[in-house]
Amino acid sequence: MKKRISRRDVPVDFLLQDYNELIVEIVTNVENNIHFYRLYSFHQSYFAFSSDHWIVIIGEDGLMETAMKTSSTERYLSEEKGYIYIGTVKEVIS
Repeated sequence: MKKRISRRDVPVDFLLQDYNELIVEIVTNVENNIHFYRLYSFHQSYFAFSSDHWIVIIGEDGLMETAMKTSSTERYLSEEKGYIYIGTVKEVIS
């Protein structure tokens, strides 16, 4: 939380509850995108959920690795970096 505040990703009065609500919104919004990510040096695969400017990365073990703001989710989650687009949340859960 301190890191997100220091980077000015969230307001200084942003509470942990606000951050948790933001994360839940990103992973449950049916219009957001899901990408798959796997590096052989990692011991598990990851799923990246993205909204307009936020990315939430969750390991296949169900634990969230990070939630971060980025200027371009498309650039961050590019195929060149190893991310594979799966679909929107709606498409994946349907």
